Amino acid sequence: MHVVLPQPPSLANRRRHARYALSRPCELILEDKVLTARLLDISAGGARLLLPLAASGYGPLPQLRFRLPQICTFRADLRWSAHHHVGLQFDELSARQSGALRSLLSELERRDQASREITTVTSGFLPISP
Repeated sequence: MHVVLPQPPSLANRRRHARYALSRPCELILEDKVLTARLLDISAGGARLLLPLAASGYGPLPQLRFRLPQICTFRADLRWSAHHHVGLQFDELSARQSGALRSLLSELERRDQASREITTVTSGFLPISP
């Protein structure tokens, strides 16, 4: 007799939103200081940032704001931190913030789609049109 135990869902399967990798400067706005950081990935629900110092070096990170220059500023909560990385979850978004985020995510989706098509063509397989 063999017993098959259910496997825990992978992190990708637990996510509610598609994540898009990128490397773009951003700012993390704390109560009394602005930190320059690097945005590593983003989704409709949050973002992952790379900080110049280990996250523990900043002390407690209460509610904060996350700014993408020329795009928008978002209120966010710290969900996790590991060394120089932090994971943010966006708070409720205004209509303007939602629109700006949707626009950015659409741009990243088009970029990823074009990249997949180029990879498919250069690997010798042609994409099949629906």
